[in-house]
Amino acid sequence: MAGKEALTRTGRFLLDEELGIIRFWYNPGAMVTLADAKEGVEVARRLSRGKQYPFLVDLTSCKATTRDARDYMGGPATDALWCAVALVGGSPIGNMIGNIFLSVRKGTSPSKMFSSEDTAIAWLRGFMG
Repeated sequence: MAGKEALTRTGRFLLDEELGIIRFWYNPGAMVTLADAKEGVEVARRLSRGKQYPFLVDLTSCKATTRDARDYMGGPATDALWCAVALVGGSPIGNMIGNIFLSVRKGTSPSKMFSSEDTAIAWLRGFMG
């Protein structure tokens, strides 16, 4: 998994050059605020350098997100960043956060919830390139 990495208060981003995707893993127990969401979008914007990527988010360790954070991450601010968004739940809280995110998402790129990273990556392959 070679690529560029960046850390935020709530997790770790990786521009996975091997797969051609941006990945994000939440830190254990992360509680995401609007400020965290804005920081994450800005970090992803710097990593992508203007190119639209498929985005893989591992929600397994996330504890909570505020409504403002979900609205921001699922709104127009991220449209130019992602060509597709795959969410990996893997835990009851992760699944709940992912499903809420998908229900409020206003972005134009396809998005889908998965129970494993492998199936999420397989789906994202259709958007790579």
